[in-house]
Amino acid sequence: MRRQMAPGTEPVVRANQLEALRRLAVDGVGRAVLPLLMGEAEPGLARVSGPEPVVSRDLWLVIHPELRKTARVSAVVDWIIDDCLTRLTRL
Repeated sequence: MRRQMAPGTEPVVRANQLEALRRLAVDGVGRAVLPLLMGEAEPGLARVSGPEPVVSRDLWLVIHPELRKTARVSAVVDWIIDDCLTRLTRL
């Protein structure tokens, strides 16, 4: 991924926590691959990639089979799906 985002560069620091990466980017240490919502929430950061996602992940929601069809669990599942779709359309 680094080769795609910043060809010919070497990392100056490595971190495996998003908050640490965000803080390093805000402090001007270098660039970081952050979730769009996290980067947009930080006024001191600017998007340097194009409109296409750099990283994507599958999202799994695990529900106990006996609870899957209960009204309250269905309501939460519907809300999560709606919220995720709403956020995706804003990207």
